[in-house]
Amino acid sequence: MDDEDEFVGLLDGMEGIEEDWAVKHEDGGEGMLNMDQLPDWDFPSDQSNASSFTLPLLSPPSSPPPPENISVVAHIENIITSLTTTLTQTPSASSLSIPLHSRRQQTTYFSPHTSSILPLPHTHPSHFTNTTFPRNPRQFTCILTLLSILHAHHSSSTLLPPLLTKRQIYYHNPTLFRSQRNIDYLLDSLAATFRLTRRDLGICAAGKGLVYGEVYIDGAYFGGEGGGGLIPPSFSPESVRLAAGVRSLLLVEKETIFRALNSLRSGIAQEGLVMLCGKGYPDLNTRRLLLLLCEEKGVERVATLVDFDPDGLEIAATYKFGSTLLAHERVAVREVDVIGVLSQDLISLITAMPGGGGGVVVATLTHRDRKKALELLVRPWMPTVPSWKVEIQRMLFWGIKCEVEVFYSSTFAEWVLGKVGKAVA
Repeated sequence: MDDEDEFVGLLDGMEGIEEDWAVKHEDGGEGMLNMDQLPDWDFPSDQSNASSFTLPLLSPPSSPPPPENISVVAHIENIITSLTTTLTQTPSASSLSIPLHSRRQQTTYFSPHTSSILPLPHTHPSHFTNTTFPRNPRQFTCILTLLSILHAHHSSSTLLPPLLTKRQIYYHNPTLFRSQRNIDYLLDSLAATFRLTRRDLGICAAGKGLVYGEVYIDGAYFGGEGGGGLIPPSFSPESVRLAAGVRSLLLVEKETIFRALNSLRSGIAQEGLVMLCGKGYPDLNTRRLLLLLCEEKGVERVATLVDFDPDGLEIAATYKFGSTLLAHERVAVREVDVIGVLSQDLISLITAMPGGGGGVVVATLTHRDRKKALELLVRPWMPTVPSWKVEIQRMLFWGIKCEVEVFYSSTFAEWVLGKVGKAVA
């Protein structure tokens, strides 16, 4: 059997075995990858006599870290050159390996100085997971295909080539990639390995987050009667303009609340607010816009409205402190503050209801809710937000959770705007 037939046979043999080798996640949300559950992608130690090769992407621990201003093309060509050199100089090598940054909790740390989750320096092999050929032929081929696509994109004659969407990349070879989530995970892993951002790679995701208010993005106006719209996936920072006097921003967890508040557009506009919605756990594009508005466009306060449950507070924490999977993107926004739903809001609603609040709709915490709440209590950033710790402790003690929709009434917008006013006063 020649080499090509053997390679195709290996690919066919992998069908169905590694369908779930990547993780279903969206920028730090539910379903994050647990690298400890993945199979060992290196050869077993009892094959130590076999010749193998690992790409020299790391400097020795005693050496200073490599410069971070290397271009995408240079990073890719370094990998390809290493592979071809091995094939030509060591034809008896039994394996080829491409190490990717594992992006797990052990490879990040919480910085009190920046109040954000940051990646550790790339100085230890344990921070990487090897994708090895022929042991992992499909993953290995996926990575090489992505590198080829990115190299062609960045080598074009255009000075600033347009951003590629992750969906466009998937359709280069859907049979090979199998699912969009595999592409998402690999692209972010490549960015972390190169110490670049997704945007540096020339990649963006389809729009998910919503924006409303006196703001212009890429020439489009997102206020007035239009009720806002999707954040452009490839917006340029220079195209974002805020109306004079806009200094505060309202973050909402759910699209239903975003739409409900849109029905009182004049109230939002009069308060000088811009409203963002990440539709649950926010995508990177929404977080990029939030960071830009706070760092460069004059927004001073960010009021966040989420459900009274562990997921709500973790969503707020994703905005405020960042996430483990995307620590290399550095999009944490320390100005984020939770204005509701708080335990005191629930107490006030119950005491105001006839009959002791029997009509208030609450739900019992599930086993998953309790597990997430306990995990949040030991997060390294928790000491910096003691009021959040109190909220989680009350959730656990009461054993209940509550959605924002419970507070919806004819005076809902006034209630929200009143809480925003207290937060920014």
